[in-house]
Amino acid sequence: MASSGSPAHGLLAVDLEGETPIYRQIINGIRRQVADGLLPPGAALPSVRQLATDLEINPNTVSKSYLLLERDGILVSRSRTGHYVAEAGRDHARAGDRTRLDEAVNDFLAAGHELGLSDEFLLHALAARVADHPEIDDAGGA
Repeated sequence: MASSGSPAHGLLAVDLEGETPIYRQIINGIRRQVADGLLPPGAALPSVRQLATDLEINPNTVSKSYLLLERDGILVSRSRTGHYVAEAGRDHARAGDRTRLDEAVNDFLAAGHELGLSDEFLLHALAARVADHPEIDDAGGA
């Protein structure tokens, strides 16, 4: 696993052998840091070339990640100065988290229904899983 050490991406790591595409790992990592407030609005991200070098990946992969994060309103690009967290980046990152959670819940329900399980059974199964994870607090975070 490659990881980087600069403040803007010190928590970002990619699994070069993992099933998740590298560009998606970068997006998820930056999105998480923005949502958690580790990268506040206006924070500069490393250059495409620098992050690619640090993570030992192709610069085009980083460029694709940054472009998709811009499209989602999480990053902004300023010509000749680089990429920065957008003023509303945290709100966009959190909205994306909620959308992905909604999709996961819908997939869970659909899979349960395909197996012929009742909503009541699925609710109890989910509640049991939540009870198994005491690190999840009532505020919605870990």
